[in-house]
Amino acid sequence: MMRRLLPLLLATLVALIGVAPAHAEESLPTTGWLEIQDPIRLDDQVHAEHVFMSQGASTSYQWYADGVAIEGATKQQLNVGADLLGARIRVISVITFEGQAPRTLQSNESGPVMSRSLRLWVEAQTLDCTTGQVLRPQVHVEKDEAILSYQWFLDGEMLAGETSRELTLLESMAPRTASLRVTASLAPYLDATDTSSTNCPTLPSKVTPGSVTMVGAPTVGSVLTTQMSGWQPSNRVYFQHEWFVDGVSIQNLDYLELRPEYVGKSVRVVVTGTGGAMQPATAEATGVTVLPAAFPASPRARMVGSATVGWILTAEPSEWTPKARFTWQWHRITPQGVDAPIPGATSSSYRLTGADEG
Repeated sequence: MMRRLLPLLLATLVALIGVAPAHAEESLPTTGWLEIQDPIRLDDQVHAEHVFMSQGASTSYQWYADGVAIEGATKQQLNVGADLLGARIRVISVITFEGQAPRTLQSNESGPVMSRSLRLWVEAQTLDCTTGQVLRPQVHVEKDEAILSYQWFLDGEMLAGETSRELTLLESMAPRTASLRVTASLAPYLDATDTSSTNCPTLPSKVTPGSVTMVGAPTVGSVLTTQMSGWQPSNRVYFQHEWFVDGVSIQNLDYLELRPEYVGKSVRVVVTGTGGAMQPATAEATGVTVLPAAFPASPRARMVGSATVGWILTAEPSEWTPKARFTWQWHRITPQGVDAPIPGATSSSYRLTGADEG
């Protein structure tokens, strides 16, 4: 009898252990807490963050400032306005669940609510800062009602009286760089300041020309270039060349290769300096006359033939660069070292005679 009852009792025990209240897994935790951010600043949206929050629970909130309930602040988040500046914030949450006793959680208390700076951005201007131009940087501020004040600087030095949003560049400002400092003010926010640079030095209204010098030998095969000196503003002037041969414009490159057909002709170059909106200026280098190419050290000729009376000697020159035409003159050198040209011996070949013996 007992053997038959034992399985039945075990089955009943297992069934009883497996049965639990339908909401047992969703019951309120025995531990848990509530947190809010710290520090808190003006315009923040502060959230009540639950730790170990039970699913299916019903939650209500009440926010407090310096221990006093904030009227209407009964959501999970709190929008921090100017009326809460300096107050210490906390929140109390009441958690209820069907069939459970309500549970109250209280958050940490923040430090005093702080103000913050306005968000301000002044766009940098990248442009050609030529004298006479008007600078007006774009200013962006988050609150349209903010009061903006301006101050212009040149190379970091304050420009007295220049306190408007615009600045007209003057010749006297070259070559310094202008910048604008903007300050935004609006209570109860902290003042915000941003500075914008033009990113370029102030340029004069026109280029000041300097000198132009031609560089290179004025001989056929050489290349002439130019060298500039004294042009202003030195870091913003760009040069254009125009080369002339006997007054005829040849090319606009920054060099000229001298050709054989230029021999005896005059070569000059006109240089124009430009720079953005500046008025350009020109200068001319002193002209030169093109000369024939100069040969390097003369290569020696080689004599072919036997040094015997009656034989013919032939002179064979080496390769010359540039290509050359030759004239000839044979010489007789006596045992005493006297060097004398041989009359009529003016071709590349010469027949030895009895007079040459010795």
